[in-house]
Amino acid sequence: MMMKTSTILLAIALASTALPAAAQQSSNVAFARGTSSAQIPGTIRGREYRDYIVRAAAGQRIRINLAARSASPYFNLMPPGSSGEAVHIGSSAGNSYEGVLDRGGQWTIRVYQMRSAERRGTVAAYRLSLAVLGRAAPGRPGDAMVPGTSYNATGPVDCLLNPGAPYRQCNAGVRRLGNGSAIVEIEIGAGGKRRIEFRNGQPVTSNMGSVSYSMNNGMYEVRVGGETYRIVDAFIFGG
Repeated sequence: MMMKTSTILLAIALASTALPAAAQQSSNVAFARGTSSAQIPGTIRGREYRDYIVRAAAGQRIRINLAARSASPYFNLMPPGSSGEAVHIGSSAGNSYEGVLDRGGQWTIRVYQMRSAERRGTVAAYRLSLAVLGRAAPGRPGDAMVPGTSYNATGPVDCLLNPGAPYRQCNAGVRRLGNGSAIVEIEIGAGGKRRIEFRNGQPVTSNMGSVSYSMNNGMYEVRVGGETYRIVDAFIFGG
């Protein structure tokens, strides 16, 4: 069901008292009528972390920026049902993120500090800027799910993870959002995943930043930093 962000109310309840080490604070985020964005101030101390829960629909675009007076706070973006895995890890990919949501439900933005700041009991003030834009994706008619997964298709892709190394096959899954838009997740070992976003049939970004690509005989060759992935176009469009 399509979610209309203009009908959501802003409702953020934050505790004002100090919490013990490693305490979690969780707030449901929604937007004032007629808007689709919010500016949220906050403070964390030491090992505390703060979760902001945002309900959105597949195909909508989320835009997040975390600004702080110190360099210690970061945020991770975790999908619905996550047990800790994240599609964006701020400590390695930076404190700004924009991308298309590949599934609907409750997304979690977790603000936290690095271990060095945790140990010192650092108090960090920040401002979280958040926007959820656009409408839900219609999806590709008749596109079934692979049983037991959240993907429309799974299979191996050729991946080159280190320059000079040979290509090998990596397991991958795709969530198709319709009209050539899709999210491809590729297992790269040690529990890591490379997440590549396609829009209108073109790879446009990844969870490690910008991408470049070439196309030859129905095969995308997508470059992410020093990594290269070969993805057949039928994986994106179905068929």
